[in-house]
This record gives sequence, C-alpha cells and structure tokens, in this order.
Amino acid sequence: MTQEIKPIREFLKQWKERAYNFYMTTLKAYNDARKEIYKIQDSETYRERMSELYESVPKFVYRDLTGRSDEDTKEYLNKVLDREVESKYKIFINRINKIDGEVEDTTNLHIGINGEINGFIKCKTCNIEINTIHAGGYNIQCSHYRVLVKKLNKGEVN
Repeated sequence: MTQEIKPIREFLKQWKERAYNFYMTTLKAYNDARKEIYKIQDSETYRERMSELYESVPKFVYRDLTGRSDEDTKEYLNKVLDREVESKYKIFINRINKIDGEVEDTTNLHIGINGEINGFIKCKTCNIEINTIHAGGYNIQCSHYRVLVKKLNKGEVN
C-alpha cells in the first residue's frame, strides 16, 4: 500500500491544473493558427507554415488532442493527466521509501507561492529534504518540475 502524503497530493493537484491550462491554451492557439494557414493559397507557403506550426507545439497537442469534440478533449486530457499524477505520486513515494520507508512527519512540507513543494520529511532513521525546481529551456515546451530528494542525518536540517 502506498503511503498517503497530503502535501505531495496538493502539489500534484496544482501541477495538473497548470498542465491542463497549458495544453488547452496551446490547443486553442494551434487550432486558431491552423485555420489561418488553411486560407493560404500558395502550396509552398502552406507547407512551410504548417511545418513551422508543428514544430512550435508539443506533438501531444496535434496528435492526441485534435479532432475531438470540446467535451471529449477535456475528458481525454483529464484522464491522461490523472494517470500522470498517479504515476508521479508513486515515483515520489518510491524515492522517499528508498531512503527511509517509515515517514513519521510531513508537517514541514509546504507549497510555496510559486507552486513548488519544499521542506523536510521526518522519517524513523533520518530526515529527508525536498527541494523542487522548475525546469524548462528553449527545447522544453511545457514547464515541468524536478524534485530533488536528499537524505539528511536525523538531527540535521539545512
């Protein structure tokens, strides 16, 4: 049975909301741009603009979210993101359990204004420091997070 840690659940809930908004906004922009490109008469210009459009959005958007009704798109995206939340939660818990499987206290975990989860988890044999950083870059189209998990000695808190 997977241990339930509420601050991690809340962090992932907020991540899902941000990801959902990102994908829906990107899909709308993609569909709007595609409508404009369809009006182009010159076949060479049309191909160039479509190629640029495909390069500017995640494949998931035009491969998995287009061609559905609005309701089907929302339902499908929620299902995908719910599966991703559960996967990320299990990975998070497994990383903590590799260090010390017996979590005693998570009251020092918090979600900051920027949506990151940080703080300390007290375990039976040690403390664990959680530090989250947001990642991105020119080739990363959707902001994501990297959770750093560090084992500390029982009395140590940085």
